[in-house]
Amino acid sequence: MLRLSPLFPLVVVSALLAALSAPARADTIVKTDGSRIDGVQITAETYEKVSYRKSGVSSAQSIDASSVREIVYSRTSRDYRAAIEARDEGKLVESVNLFLTAADDEGYGEFQQAMCMVEAAEAMLNLASYTDAQDTFQQLLADFPKTRHLARALLGQGRAALAARDLPAAAAAFERLKTEAAEKKLGERWPLEAEYYGLITQEIKAGGKLDDRKRDEMIRAYESLRGKTAGTQTAISNQCALRIGRLKLEGDDVAAARRMFQEVIDGRLESGRDVVAGAYNGRGRCGFREAQQARADGESPGDIEALYQEALFDFLRVVVHYTDVQAEQPEALYWAGQCFRNLPSTSQWEVRAKQLEARLKTDFPESSWGKRSTEER
Repeated sequence: MLRLSPLFPLVVVSALLAALSAPARADTIVKTDGSRIDGVQITAETYEKVSYRKSGVSSAQSIDASSVREIVYSRTSRDYRAAIEARDEGKLVESVNLFLTAADDEGYGEFQQAMCMVEAAEAMLNLASYTDAQDTFQQLLADFPKTRHLARALLGQGRAALAARDLPAAAAAFERLKTEAAEKKLGERWPLEAEYYGLITQEIKAGGKLDDRKRDEMIRAYESLRGKTAGTQTAISNQCALRIGRLKLEGDDVAAARRMFQEVIDGRLESGRDVVAGAYNGRGRCGFREAQQARADGESPGDIEALYQEALFDFLRVVVHYTDVQAEQPEALYWAGQCFRNLPSTSQWEVRAKQLEARLKTDFPESSWGKRSTEER
């Protein structure tokens, strides 16, 4: 029997016992319901299941991959940690390069390599580098065909094609996702996501501003999907609310549009940053319309100014806090400039408006808002 000297420090004993009882690594599985499985060692990951070992349990355990929201690995590379920091600071180009560097580290482990590739591709999407994003998602699927990120990669391919206005490729990717989700039991979220982006594809196919009949048809379709996802897939429900709000605003139903945008903002913790940024832009657009109407109705200058300021704060929130969502920046920059121009005339507001317009034309010259700003000046 092992005997310890009475002088053997108790702290050393405690450290030894902790080391003997702890797993070799302490990964964490975060489930879709928010619960966590802590202190495990991930041993295998596929789109079917995640296997792990837990301290004190001799046999491996597993969980359906569809019920896993995230895995927090105890072992991450310096490049990966730097990539996360850069991404969170809005330095997307830097984060892409760091994620790709981490993904090339063969000693890092294939689970982490796949995670780095999908993060790099998502950052490329936010940077509007759609071809690069498609290629990276495709490379991920080729290198890791059974990856836990299979559904996310398929959806990403479709989103990139949709953003690039390659509608046939987008539709094909969304249909493939529906098929794969059913055949491989990827979970209920993914076919619903595919259905949502399929509706956006239909909107774009219709082209330009929809007529009243087509707009009402699209609103009903989004409302139907929203009904399917209410209470179970809040993120998708909020995506539908955002699109309904946009369509209502296009049809000049400002009050209904504002309600939709507000619902997204209220549930922002359950949505992606792109959706929340879109909702702030939408609510800002509603506020701008309300300010214009108040001016037309002859309301007091103080009330009109307050409405423009409220709208301005929404647009500036996107400009300042959502720099990582590049797709929403041009709209926010354009309308923030318009708000400044409609505030009581001062040289300060004029300077701010010109600064925003200059940034819009420099950073997003090919966007519809950049072109509109150029034509107006």
